[in-house]
Amino acid sequence: MKSIIILFLLLIFSISNCTAIVSAGAVYSNDIIVSDDNILFTIEETYTDVDVQEFRQMLDLDRSGDVNISEVEAFKESHLISKKIELRSYISIDEGDVPLEMMSVVMEFENAQGDINITSPINVTTFVEYKFLSPIPSGEHELWILGHPLIQNMKITLPEGVIVASSDGLDNMTTSTYDGKIVLEGESGIRTFMVENRTIFEYATTVDMYKKPFYAESYFLPLLVFIEMLLAVFAIYMIKGKKQSS
Repeated sequence: MKSIIILFLLLIFSISNCTAIVSAGAVYSNDIIVSDDNILFTIEETYTDVDVQEFRQMLDLDRSGDVNISEVEAFKESHLISKKIELRSYISIDEGDVPLEMMSVVMEFENAQGDINITSPINVTTFVEYKFLSPIPSGEHELWILGHPLIQNMKITLPEGVIVASSDGLDNMTTSTYDGKIVLEGESGIRTFMVENRTIFEYATTVDMYKKPFYAESYFLPLLVFIEMLLAVFAIYMIKGKKQSS
């Protein structure tokens, strides 16, 4: 009981700090598209107010008071060295039992160049592609996505034929369907789970999902009937051919 109370107090403290951070002028959004063979993870960061001023000062490597394209590219190159390591742990399926390989990382800056005293927002977009080393097998799976208090919008698109059993850590969630795919959308929140009778809190989103086997798909029965008809026609043709030859 004592450990739960301590964790609860720490949670309240972290939430109050996070609220202060959000109001400082940084907002994130994540767009995750899970397909049969890969995952496209797009991270959008918008910096305003005090945060954008500090960001421009950080980009101004030569302290000239003006950010140029070469400084942006230099920052991008050095930042991606450590960022690529972090991105490997941003998402997992079945605690890593479904292996993923990070194929590419591309970072784009918008409105970063110019005088460091400019207060207009800076937008940073990071595109990450993960590839499945083997297809997701049919059955039950857990999708885990790292969260953050600054993520005000998280959108998760699941593959066609995948059913959502439950989810956790996605506040104010809405569920919709687009092109036959389930789409979950909400704010990054805190999920709770038990470890050795202790309540654990973490900023993360989990989706318990079920991938239907291929024979449960709507197209399977018509396809099976078509194949049977095709085989029947072929058998009749072969029988007629044998009769004519004899």
